[in-house]
Amino acid sequence: AAAAARHFRTSAACESRMRRGTSLAKLGRPSAHRRALLRNLVTSLIKHERVRTTLPRARAARRVADRMVTLAKRNELHARRQALAYVQERHAVDKLFAELGPRFADRPGGYTRVRLFGYRRGDRAPMALLEFLGAHEQLPTPAVAATTKTPPPPTLPTREWVPGWTHAVAQYARTTTVGVNAKK
Repeated sequence: AAAAARHFRTSAACESRMRRGTSLAKLGRPSAHRRALLRNLVTSLIKHERVRTTLPRARAARRVADRMVTLAKRNELHARRQALAYVQERHAVDKLFAELGPRFADRPGGYTRVRLFGYRRGDRAPMALLEFLGAHEQLPTPAVAATTKTPPPPTLPTREWVPGWTHAVAQYARTTTVGVNAKK
């Protein structure tokens, strides 16, 4: 009985101990599945420069993405081969070394940003937007016209050819300057 009590105390002490040295988020997956998930996320992040995913996945992928940018800043053959061993597409590695490495050459770290994006509709999981810094500056901006024309005012149809309108809406259409049958 004393040995069983001693065993109970040690197992209870093990459950309440601090998590030292376990900084890796397990994400509820086996190790091979977790590694594949992070590889896919980092590859998509490099290709598109922003990825929408859950908050724990974004935090885990941010560490790996920052390591890949650090490899790209070195710009050596061995660093390229190390990145090719992790990132799954060759043109993503080419973009990493051609664009992202030089973009962050003067920055000592922290190349990505995680923004809370809201909550997923089905299970209320917190969603996040993982993006490289400066990704919003790289997006194309719509061209602004040289001369800005004001659009013509909208015309409201008369009550006769839109059945179901109430009397108040028809009265508004007849008395305003916007309506088709406007009084002049």
